Amino acid sequence: MVKLEYKGFLGSLNFQSEACYYFGNLQLKRDNVMYQASSIEELEVNFRKSVDNYLQDCAAFGIEPG
Repeated sequence: MVKLEYKGFLGSLNFQSEACYYFGNLQLKRDNVMYQASSIEELEVNFRKSVDNYLQDCAAFGIEPG
């Protein structure tokens, strides 16, 4: 399995051949954050946006990421 990394967070990279799209999840213990795209390049962008959004949400709610 291929892993993505950004700001200390890891994410998976998977391909759904029947629907022809890429998808993944942030590798978190407590929360489930998914992202998807139609290309690998777009998936990496969406992965980074997911990390940034997740960190913003954690800060807004005053919770520790994880």
